[in-house]
Amino acid sequence: ATNGGVWINSAATTPVTLGSIVTAGGPAVITGQGDLLVESAATGNGALTITGQGNVLVDSINAGTGTVTLNSTTGAVHDAISGGSSSSQPNVVAGTVTVSSATDSGNSSDALWVNASTINADANNGGVWINSAATTATLASITAGNGPVVINGTGSLVATSVTTTNNPITISGQGNVLVDSINAGTGDVTLSSATGAVQDGISGGSSITQPNVVGGTVTVNSGTNSGNSSDALWVNASTINADASNGGVWINSAATTPVTVPLVMFRLSSG
Repeated sequence: ATNGGVWINSAATTPVTLGSIVTAGGPAVITGQGDLLVESAATGNGALTITGQGNVLVDSINAGTGTVTLNSTTGAVHDAISGGSSSSQPNVVAGTVTVSSATDSGNSSDALWVNASTINADANNGGVWINSAATTATLASITAGNGPVVINGTGSLVATSVTTTNNPITISGQGNVLVDSINAGTGDVTLSSATGAVQDGISGGSSITQPNVVGGTVTVNSGTNSGNSSDALWVNASTINADASNGGVWINSAATTPVTVPLVMFRLSSG
């Protein structure tokens, strides 16, 4: 569509390939009754919405700074790139990306690669596996109903809201990892920053009634600091591990039951 949008409903119940969907800034809305394979979709900075009753498989979607919404009503949203997607060849480029699936969003052996400043994901009866290629990505709302959440970032990550139903949560960033609210119930939580810090991201600071992390076992690994001297991380967990490679550890426990601290490490390089 040179000067407008694209609205197409597919009546096929067998898999349908979206070979090339292009707008010059207008929206694109595609709905299918079966599986949808998105080979190429580009909308300038227009919004893109793709909804399939079955699986939604994604090669390349580029909405510029626009919003991308991917929905699978009864199936999964998965990477479809031969050989797998990567930071240089992400499945989706957009300002905000929302992925909703009945089962899984990504999978344990082939995560979705997304380059967006804001990421939302909801897997009703499965898990979420997403890799971020953005310099900074905000995990605005990530929910897994019956599986883990695994998010890896090549830059910094802001975990605004990440939730599972007693399943593991793993969030790893090359840069800083800022944490508002992570709740894994009794599941384990692992937070890692390869070169930066893992810090409280709550405006006004976290507290005993508003902890950064709820989990069974919480592990915090940082390249510099885990928490800081003026704003400790609040954690509600039965077991806490922390490792600050080149800094310190500041953690407050919100648990009222006994807490096991099997490992706390910090290492300072000599100058």
